[in-house]
Amino acid sequence: MKNRFTFSPFRNAVLKESHRESWTVLGANANAGEDGMGVMASGGCGVVVACPGGVRVLPDSTAMAQTENATHVAVRGSDIAVLGAAGLSMHGSGGYHTIPNPVAQCVSLQLHPFAHSLVGMCALDAVVVADFDAQATRVRIDAPTLNAQFQSFAFSLGHAATVASSSKDNRIRLFDVRDSGKEVAVSEPHHMGVKPSSVHWINDMALLTAGFSKMRDRELALWDSRSMAKPVVNYKLDTSTGRLIPLFDPDSGLLFVTGKGDSAIRTYEVSQTALTATPNNFILSQTINNAVLVSKATLNVMDCEVARLMVLASDMQTLIPISANVLRKNKMDFQQDLFPDTFSDEAVMSADSWFKCDVPPRIKMKLDPRARSGSSTEAPVRPSTTSTTSAPSPAPLPVPAHPSPLSQQSSQASIPRPSVSYQPVPLQAPAPITDTRASPQSVRSSTAGTEKPSDPKLEQPPSHQSSPKTAPRVSQPAQTTHSTFKYIQGTSTPHLFDLKTGNPTLPNECCFLDVNGPENLAAFPVSGGGGRICIYPISQPGRFPAKLPCIVTGSEISDFGWSTQSKKSVLYTLSDDGILRTWQLSSLNMDLSHDLTEPRDTLKVNPGKSGVLAIHPFVEGLVCVSSSDPRQLALRCWDACRKVMVWEYALTEAALCATFSSDGGVLVSFGKDGKVRVLDAKKGSLLGEGVGFEGVKGARVAWIPGTQYFAACGFGRANQRELKIYNSKNLPQVAVIGVEMSPSLITPYVDESLPIIYLVGKGESYIQIFHIDIPSSDSTGITPVKLTKCATYTSPHPQLAVSFLPKSSCAVRDVEIATGFRLFATGLERLSFKLPRLRKEVFQDDVFPALRLAKRVDFEAWIAAGGETNTVDWDVVDLCPEGMERLSDVKSAGTPRESLTRSSVTVAVELSEEKKKLAAMEQMKRLAMADDGKMVQDLQEGVDEDEWD
Repeated sequence: MKNRFTFSPFRNAVLKESHRESWTVLGANANAGEDGMGVMASGGCGVVVACPGGVRVLPDSTAMAQTENATHVAVRGSDIAVLGAAGLSMHGSGGYHTIPNPVAQCVSLQLHPFAHSLVGMCALDAVVVADFDAQATRVRIDAPTLNAQFQSFAFSLGHAATVASSSKDNRIRLFDVRDSGKEVAVSEPHHMGVKPSSVHWINDMALLTAGFSKMRDRELALWDSRSMAKPVVNYKLDTSTGRLIPLFDPDSGLLFVTGKGDSAIRTYEVSQTALTATPNNFILSQTINNAVLVSKATLNVMDCEVARLMVLASDMQTLIPISANVLRKNKMDFQQDLFPDTFSDEAVMSADSWFKCDVPPRIKMKLDPRARSGSSTEAPVRPSTTSTTSAPSPAPLPVPAHPSPLSQQSSQASIPRPSVSYQPVPLQAPAPITDTRASPQSVRSSTAGTEKPSDPKLEQPPSHQSSPKTAPRVSQPAQTTHSTFKYIQGTSTPHLFDLKTGNPTLPNECCFLDVNGPENLAAFPVSGGGGRICIYPISQPGRFPAKLPCIVTGSEISDFGWSTQSKKSVLYTLSDDGILRTWQLSSLNMDLSHDLTEPRDTLKVNPGKSGVLAIHPFVEGLVCVSSSDPRQLALRCWDACRKVMVWEYALTEAALCATFSSDGGVLVSFGKDGKVRVLDAKKGSLLGEGVGFEGVKGARVAWIPGTQYFAACGFGRANQRELKIYNSKNLPQVAVIGVEMSPSLITPYVDESLPIIYLVGKGESYIQIFHIDIPSSDSTGITPVKLTKCATYTSPHPQLAVSFLPKSSCAVRDVEIATGFRLFATGLERLSFKLPRLRKEVFQDDVFPALRLAKRVDFEAWIAAGGETNTVDWDVVDLCPEGMERLSDVKSAGTPRESLTRSSVTVAVELSEEKKKLAAMEQMKRLAMADDGKMVQDLQEGVDEDEWD
């Protein structure tokens, strides 16, 4: 119990990118494997990269002879194995050896961690263990079936001769190499995605696998080799297409996870039964193609550098060192708790001795510079392959002396090893690359709007302006700090189920769910010809009928949405044929057994294929549509009631999204040309133009009510999803954060009266909630806006879309600040977001301010009002129920402090404290009632009076 509250000193290790002067430019693209990742490895000799002219060993950067066109490399200590067109070769202290390629299509290459002449190769049809000294194949393990082709393999780190492999049938298998490759264990199917998975040993008992789920979610799984039925831990990271690259440090128990095409590096602490995320994620300035961990001997231990990653950028030429440092005040002394004696990666035995189970103890080396420089002990001589002397009996695998999550006590001897300082040789950098789309003003605005970490210890190093290639802005992840809405609790309840004809294949520009009609009718697309949209009343929970009531447009749906101006349920649908259809619906008059094919009105709004649809918030019949026909790209504003086009704005690239402001005065649009535009809603004139998103996969925008700001979500570099806050005055980016890597589009939903943004991703099972801190006065228009991540709601079902209901639908007595519906593959769920409050009998007017709703007007009256925004008539709606006392009135009346509502403390914590006090009072009461005044000795039987004599 004494170690119950101890914590790992590595938890707060901070990753930082080295200066550009320390980067290494190869001068030629590194060789790429079949998976498109650069061929590289790391060991005691340095970082090894395969290039067209030969394999290079950094920091010397000299090409090795006879290593041209290498497809795989493996490193162990000073030995380097290279697989190329000429065969399999080994270069090292033992000389040069070569053997013919024993497999046809190699997917993985690894040197044995103990035996110096053994090398393992994984092909699709077999795993082969070859011996350079014997010039032959020692063991061949064939794939069990054609559908179980191998994808990766790994040698065990312990004394057991176990090889782990992942296969195409999504199973993890263990084979005994000493027993002719006999299969000893097999798991149930896991990582059900179609892309290959990888397997890695983290100690002599535990395995780590990385792969994909059916829903393209990237996963990590922790396995116990003694029980392979199911994983001990399954951890979902995100949704992306890039293959994961897990890098594990056994001394610290830290796991660094990145992926091909990512720019983020995540850090986890790994134990035998747990995988815990640390708060120190890192965003690199470049996208990543591959990465390796460098040898412990090259670390700057006096700067508390506990690990170093060497990252190959996506340009396949630049190597970037990333250091992981633990923050310590005293750096004059060697930190023994951070740098225990570590295992040497040099081989300690021959292949014959290993097959005979004559395994000597592994060699350990000290990382203390004083011990390594002051000792004259030499490294042991490599044993001969012809040696017949018997080694000591097998002993348990020694582990680091530091009590990391994976370590145990060890009594093995340790020897010093000479240090090898790592000093990369910087070559000539490539020509500068400048972005011609971003103006200097927009770059300054973007830099000014980036939020800096509040903790100075976690600040990222400043970017160097000496090289123009470092100019692109790096979006930082949101920091989870204190906020009034920190304890938002999201729940979901099944509402409608047994949906069998959903249609998730529509383009990103299309809406997938809208439940904002006056009669609470849910509209969502379903499969079937002719562009079908299901219209179903949400007042009838239960099972969906076998025949869904639908409207049939006659053409594929481009976008749709409920009218917010009409007093009746009016639905607008925009189709690929360029026709805007108006449907007047009512839950009372609907025939749920027949499809509706005749709209109330039709209007030809585009000559070709259509794109997005934007509906004005209070002007009846005013809509804006975009055309995706390459010959006639434009934004067109129409009065659907009079069938008149109000204005047209020509575009050079298709629009990704468009929406009107909350006051209806302007229209904001994002395009595939990487620009954001603000147009006058009445005239169609351009009011401003700024930098949008680099990605063209899609974008979504939402206006922040009552302000001049709007929020937008899109894609940056390498599928980096970003959330940006713009000021509509001159379009500076006053806040930019990176959400995560994923191919799915995020849609922002802004609360009507609270500074809260809900981020909903299609195909994801969670909703992220952010708090927006907008400055009260901003005369310049570039004051940064602070974004704080409050909470994350998680559901077991991946969502297709979410639609929030108006604020008037919330249960204010239960402090429900938002409610809506969530569409998934087989049904519809009711969403509810609440704030925990103790005194729910009081109206919480601090989170339920009065609503401002614009009065509906017709088009002619709106145009006649001119361009002044103060002509909008607003209705003020008070959400306080009749007869309910307000929280502000209770506070002003002088209520005792302890009875006030504490909005920043969860109800669970408060109730637990109350229960503790009540339990203590009850215990004291029982003790007092049991006290009858008698003492213990009075209850004992004494001796008779005559016995005293």
